[in-house]
Amino acid sequence: MDWKDLRKCELRLNFTRSLLTDYIGHLYTSSGRIQMASKSSIFLRQAATLALSDYKLPTLTAYRLGVMLFDLYLAGEIHGKKIDVRNPLPERRHYTQVLQFLLSYGVLNSMRGFPSGAFYTLIGRSEPTAPELICAVDPFAYLSHLSAMAIHGLTDRIPHTLFVSSPSPQQWRSAANAQMRKDLGDRLKDYLEAGFPPLLRTRFDKVLGQPVQLTQSSHLGAFKKLEPNGVKVSTIGRTFLDMLREADLCGGIQHVLDVYKQHAKSYLPLIVGEIDQHGTDIDKVRAGYVLEELCGLQIETLTAWVKAAKRGGSRKLVPKNPYSSTFSKKWCLSLNTD
Repeated sequence: MDWKDLRKCELRLNFTRSLLTDYIGHLYTSSGRIQMASKSSIFLRQAATLALSDYKLPTLTAYRLGVMLFDLYLAGEIHGKKIDVRNPLPERRHYTQVLQFLLSYGVLNSMRGFPSGAFYTLIGRSEPTAPELICAVDPFAYLSHLSAMAIHGLTDRIPHTLFVSSPSPQQWRSAANAQMRKDLGDRLKDYLEAGFPPLLRTRFDKVLGQPVQLTQSSHLGAFKKLEPNGVKVSTIGRTFLDMLREADLCGGIQHVLDVYKQHAKSYLPLIVGEIDQHGTDIDKVRAGYVLEELCGLQIETLTAWVKAAKRGGSRKLVPKNPYSSTFSKKWCLSLNTD
């Protein structure tokens, strides 16, 4: 057993001791007088520890803790136990006092590398991975590009950099407001006026020592959540679309074309469905060329996609590469892979 394991055992013992003390009911107020909870009720800090014991993820944002405490206070009970509350609505001090209690006994620990008071890890949980941290800190972020390719088994490359997609600032703020309305409903105004933490964006360049390549796009991507760790990753269809849009974030165009040749047939319905629904005309032209002329796949949808090809234009297969005279006449596309 190393020192980290010993430290965890010490924190658990302190935490258990604190719970026993609280349940006895001997807690002092700031005036020095003993504050007693009735035998049938528990304090908010006790309720918080019970709620956290049900919380499955290894990390917690200040906002998520705020919502948890706000809901507990208004509910007035947890697991059939009545919570000792004195006012109709919670105040900022309730959040601060419970947070300090949880921090002092090691139930929560501030996460290094993030702004103070924004993000916490929970006692007794496994150490979070970098992807778990990213998806917990930013509820609208997901792994994409080369990181998603690795998760889906589309590449044998192991990216040192984490490739992450998240909405543009304006869309993120709109999504955050919508999430708070969903979480709190008509109590949102009371929550914010009480000084409880709102859902805010946290920026990061590295997580647990791993560089993060963040792509902010107006194209809100399709992703799925991996259970039970809460990590979100772009769907296979969206991953193939991202490969053609930003090949430089997916190992380069030659690697992208190799992946298409090796895997496109297996995932063809997902690829076609994603691009047909969410792709632009140029996305359909690029994908149509790759699927038909490089992968040798013939599907009816390509007949509709080829109509998006425009003669006389300067469309390129690789958006960021210089124009090339090598050309696909059918798809009106410069094949600028070099």
